[in-house]
Amino acid sequence: MGMRDTDTDYGDPIDTGIRSSSIGSFMPEGTYRSIPIVWFVAAWVVHNIAMWLLVALLAGKHPFFVISTTVMASGWILNRAFRAGMKDAATGWKVALVVALLLNWTLAVITALAMAGY
Repeated sequence: MGMRDTDTDYGDPIDTGIRSSSIGSFMPEGTYRSIPIVWFVAAWVVHNIAMWLLVALLAGKHPFFVISTTVMASGWILNRAFRAGMKDAATGWKVALVVALLLNWTLAVITALAMAGY
């Protein structure tokens, strides 16, 4: 608890959204609310770039090495997304993120296998 729990102008509990500033009503203050699509897109873009880089950099290696490396990177990105903001998201957003990263990972694995001649 602290000063952020009550509106300093009126002493009322702070509601999420717009409230008046101590300067006056012409300077509204906003409250940040985590939006799941932001965490979804951020994780998906980082995952996309990571998969491209790992498959390209490890192109000459055995496909098992590429697959295991991309699995570890995918797990790390998924863990970071859930620790950052997705933990508070609805179940649909969580499932959508896992499915999107799984599709990205599948494409990386297919590419790695194709480049190795399998």
